[in-house]
Amino acid sequence: MRELFHTATGAGRTRLRPARRRAHARQNPSVRALIGRGAARLARAGVYFGHGTDNAWDEAAAIVLHALGLPQHGDARLYRRRVGRDAGRRVRALLARRIAERIPAAYLTGVAWFAGVPLK
Repeated sequence: MRELFHTATGAGRTRLRPARRRAHARQNPSVRALIGRGAARLARAGVYFGHGTDNAWDEAAAIVLHALGLPQHGDARLYRRRVGRDAGRRVRALLARRIAERIPAAYLTGVAWFAGVPLK
């Protein structure tokens, strides 16, 4: 049986729609979701930012995009892209190293960005 949730559509009418499949989203998250999760992990861990980034979101984005081999500057399609299990493991491993060893993303990735210019 399919799960359903109710959405009020005005004038007292109710419309039924299939519920989103969240299991699929967890197994194959988007790039944006991985960045968000990474930023939350970095913030909870209390790591220092200041070697090319100054906040958890930018640091997580640098790590995630590097681990996935994606460009640092992309359009909205890049962030909606789904990530497979192996790629997700690479991202989690690099984030875990960043947190456990306190090595800045610039050192882990071998590149720091300044004013849109990569410094290697």
